[in-house]
Amino acid sequence: MGVKLDPIALPSPGAAAQGIADRAFDVTFLVIDAARAAVMEFSAPCMESDLTCLVAAGSKIARVADIDVPGVRIAIVRNDASDLRLTQLIKQAELIPVDDINAAAETLRAAKVDAVAAPRPVLAVQRAKLAGSKLLDEGFARISYAVVVSKGRSELLAYSNDFVDEAKASGLVKNTIEAAGLEGVRVPPKP
Repeated sequence: MGVKLDPIALPSPGAAAQGIADRAFDVTFLVIDAARAAVMEFSAPCMESDLTCLVAAGSKIARVADIDVPGVRIAIVRNDASDLRLTQLIKQAELIPVDDINAAAETLRAAKVDAVAAPRPVLAVQRAKLAGSKLLDEGFARISYAVVVSKGRSELLAYSNDFVDEAKASGLVKNTIEAAGLEGVRVPPKP
């Protein structure tokens, strides 16, 4: 593209979504979500994973079906994909919004919640920090990651789609997933 890369560190996916909506920066990577489509546009999917839960050692929660029961408290990162999905799905459990994944993990460590919900690769990193914790084998939603641009940035979106197509075809995405050790992440099949 011939432009300088100027990365911006943000605390959460919700902050990245707000930054794109506010046109604070040009591009980011987020989970594709219809609720966000009013203020942003998504490239073709570049990676796939799922949303699941991390539970503490000795938890009686063994399956996704075990989380939506009275008395269960689930930490979610405010405005991220797990928040957007679980807000629609959960009928009986209590959702506890926090500012970032580290705060969510801390609520589990301190036994203030019964589970933390997030993308599987994010929770795999947290699992390594919480002795004896476990990831549920199943997920509660399939997710796709994409390059995201602000609404109306058609040239940048077209470039992003071309980049994603080439990165998948060349093996760059697959190699990046493997090099980073992203658990539960794969390259989406061709449409």
